[in-house]
Amino acid sequence: MKAIRKEDGKEIEVQPHRDREYVATESEDEGLGRRIYREQDLIIKEAVDWDAYRRETASRVLASIASRIELYIRENDRCKAAVKDALALTDELIRKLKDGK
Repeated sequence: MKAIRKEDGKEIEVQPHRDREYVATESEDEGLGRRIYREQDLIIKEAVDWDAYRRETASRVLASIASRIELYIRENDRCKAAVKDALALTDELIRKLKDGK
């Protein structure tokens, strides 16, 4: 995906690396390696795939909830309640990210 480096305004190609990090797809200035950028150092030019992000994030949130499933002991169907909460948390996170707050 294309991004603009805030430090100098240069357009570069990056790909997601880790949470909130991107790696340049090519080394620059005959360097030995590719540079890693933090999200706040770039302006990402391509739109976010919110559906893919929702699937990945909901999966992680559900795994976290499942590690403390005893919190749902009073629920008739603990699995359905946990999934519902994971999706609600994920959707709220996406709303906040889209708002930029």
